[in-house]
Amino acid sequence: MEAYSQCTPQATYVPSAWAEPSAPATPYTGFMCIGHDTLFTRAGWQYYDGDGYFVNLIAGSDITIYTDSCTASPASLTIVDSTGGTGGQGNIIAGAYVAAACPNSLNFIAPYSGKYFIVYDADNNCLNLGSVAIGSSAIKLNNASSITNCTPFPAPANDSICNAIPVTVGTMYSENTTYASATDERDADVVGSGFACSLPNNTLWYSFTPAVSGDYEFASDAPLSGGSSLWLGLFNAPTCVDPLVYVDCLEGAIPGTPWADTASLTGGVNYYIMIDGFSGAIGAFSFTVNALSTGINEINAKDFSVYPNPFTDLITVQNSSIAQNINVEIVNMVGQVVYKEQKNNLVNATIDTKSLAKGVYFIRFISNEGIATKKLIKQ
Repeated sequence: MEAYSQCTPQATYVPSAWAEPSAPATPYTGFMCIGHDTLFTRAGWQYYDGDGYFVNLIAGSDITIYTDSCTASPASLTIVDSTGGTGGQGNIIAGAYVAAACPNSLNFIAPYSGKYFIVYDADNNCLNLGSVAIGSSAIKLNNASSITNCTPFPAPANDSICNAIPVTVGTMYSENTTYASATDERDADVVGSGFACSLPNNTLWYSFTPAVSGDYEFASDAPLSGGSSLWLGLFNAPTCVDPLVYVDCLEGAIPGTPWADTASLTGGVNYYIMIDGFSGAIGAFSFTVNALSTGINEINAKDFSVYPNPFTDLITVQNSSIAQNINVEIVNMVGQVVYKEQKNNLVNATIDTKSLAKGVYFIRFISNEGIATKKLIKQ
């Protein structure tokens, strides 16, 4: 259950002044940036199982958590991060704890921008299922006037599958799932395809078309502070709007511990890689696709020049690599090949793009030596 937004300003939390609010149509899951109390209530607490309260805070947020545990049982208060721990369950933040009392309160300054979990313990046993009622609780942002950016980072461009970023072998990609949407239009399709490693959350998307068949390594990493535990879902589909075929669920890094998993891929097949947090984890990460089988190479994209870029009607491509006989493809943002031509002994060539609509495209150079991808913008 998420924290619900309660927009009636309160100078301090007064239990008797609050009535249980009706649940809004959409729970408040954004960053807390306004200095009003947010109320939430539940009977009991289940520790470390993901069934509880969270709040998104910007680094430096000074908050106070109140609890009216006198109406039930005295409860301790603890803040747990969302950046790791055993099985991606989080780590108790040093100093973010007060012993059971009634009423009770805890002051806390957020060390990073992202998700935090508020943990109550009413029976002095953090490992049980927590059936003891803890009454009502509220959280207040004390320094709202200094929190000016309620969306600290824009949503990543590849927040949806149709904006998947093409992956080049050997290139590291770094992003943060914290600011991705909590839900995705393909979530039901992901689950329906057979992906059962974790319910999709804050997913980011990449695409990969291997030049040749073989074994590929998916090496991932996440920083100890602010990093995310990861799953890497692997699917194939001709385009982003076609049905997803589940291929594999690859295990990823946990914060501070790099990890690598492998998959056997078919050359020329379009794959989609879904980066997903383990059990709701969010945070920073990086990953690289490496070729393991002999004979799998990646052309260096720097060996190809494409100009002008942005372009209007004509583009010129130049090749300084050892590869000469090359298939040139232009792919739109939904993965459709809108131009394809075999260029024998390619050194310098002009391509007419008058028929293409304005927008973002990717040009791929494919040869026996490998594949290279570059981004294009038509104005």
